[in-house]
Amino acid sequence: MNKFESYDRSTYMLNLPIALNDSRIKKLYLITFAISCCYLLLHFNSSIDGFAPLQIGAIDETVDRGVLLDAYRNTVPTFYILGSELAMILNENCRFLLYSPVQLIPYAVLFFVLMLKISNSYFLASLVSITELTTGFTGTQRIFFWPHGVGNILYFALLILFLLTFYNKDKSGWQYHLMTVLIGISLVFTSYDVIFTYLLFLSSYIVYTMLFNNPTCLNRYKPDYRQSQSIKLFTLLIIIEMGLTEFVYDNFINALKSPESFTMSVLDKFLLAYFSTNIKDNIIRDMYIQYPGSINFYGYVKYCILLAFLVLFLICFIYNTNVRYKRETAFVISILSSMLIWAAIRLLIGHVEIGFFYYPAIFSIAWLYRNGGSFKRWATIGVVILLILNPIYHILIYNSNLSNKDIDKFDYINMPLSWCKEETNGAQTKSDELTKNFYLLESRTNDFQTFDENDVAFLLNRREHNPNDLFVINRDLNILNIGNWIQIKPWRISDDILNGNKKINKVLSTDKIFIYMKR
Repeated sequence: MNKFESYDRSTYMLNLPIALNDSRIKKLYLITFAISCCYLLLHFNSSIDGFAPLQIGAIDETVDRGVLLDAYRNTVPTFYILGSELAMILNENCRFLLYSPVQLIPYAVLFFVLMLKISNSYFLASLVSITELTTGFTGTQRIFFWPHGVGNILYFALLILFLLTFYNKDKSGWQYHLMTVLIGISLVFTSYDVIFTYLLFLSSYIVYTMLFNNPTCLNRYKPDYRQSQSIKLFTLLIIIEMGLTEFVYDNFINALKSPESFTMSVLDKFLLAYFSTNIKDNIIRDMYIQYPGSINFYGYVKYCILLAFLVLFLICFIYNTNVRYKRETAFVISILSSMLIWAAIRLLIGHVEIGFFYYPAIFSIAWLYRNGGSFKRWATIGVVILLILNPIYHILIYNSNLSNKDIDKFDYINMPLSWCKEETNGAQTKSDELTKNFYLLESRTNDFQTFDENDVAFLLNRREHNPNDLFVINRDLNILNIGNWIQIKPWRISDDILNGNKKINKVLSTDKIFIYMKR
């Protein structure tokens, strides 16, 4: 044996424990991910968003007709086409998309890769990914089939490509540019919500690089390579959004004009949701959902942690000029700017989005882990606390009866709604968002609408008149979603009031559904 063979063998023996440790760590990651997936599937089983049946109903109608109706081309046509293809390929009824975890793997993988690019740590990326997947109390957005969920998958892919493309020293990476263009165009037709977020991100990045990376270009109007590519992509997507879709003209502008008709202000919603403040001069103020103190305390702790890391990132950004020119810094600042603008726009249409800084804060934690030096340990502790808080939140929601879950997948709704379809003959009908959308899953009509506050007041004998004919009361739901993103208490606490209301007459009764007709 010569000295080189001896050296190779000794080197191999020294590296063997490291390889074994790496193998064990990877197995640990896989086991942890598998356990997390099992928990997600068990916890979020039969827990869906109130709007989900409406989207699946559009897919079902597309499959039946064999063509996408003009009414669906204005919102999320790519989502409807994708859902139709899945249903036909698998030869399943479209309802299976309501509860099938078709988004789980791509969502988890892409979010993990994105966090890995920012933090440069498999450990932190894994923790944050599990935290992201277990956030919330319904499985629609991240696990089941949902337009904005599919949109988020495309969004994460675009953000990963952004980090790969615009900071690639080799400008010949045409593959990244081509993929970005194709995915960006797909996003335009998949999720109107997420595409606006991405457009705001691109515009924020363009402004940021002009101000910090190359401010002199503002005077000579010659953007550098990165800015030029961003401007081209932004311009292309704006042209497609404004020229090939009608969502902005038919939906978004009308939504901006509608807040004057709201009966509950944005400030009232915010105070009621997060501080349990009583609303004065409101006819159904006792019916609004007010979360118990334990859940409010959870919210305070979670958002204080997120806000603390976001503020810490901003402090580093302000006082450490060197970090301003790093790609991850520009990325996080652009995300923060886009979410601020997005939240402000949502306020204009009457929706309070207190969690707008969730993703900027999560990305800030990853940034601090990579660049914060002494803050690395605190970033890890913060993510662990957030991860522990999620199952605690699930327990609190479940024990407080504040989730709408049904192990039979809401089959009890079918018979009463079939009666409505056969017997009402075009009567104007109202119900909560979930029940109404299950009706529209089987029958598309404009005669079935969502409760507003005046309907609730009429049913509770606090209004004298109402223009509607039928009212479908779902007594099984723990939270009722009505118009203007308002949540009210379950109907079963008002049984005596409903039965004593002389303005309505019960025409159908099952164990969980009552149908009343106006006299």
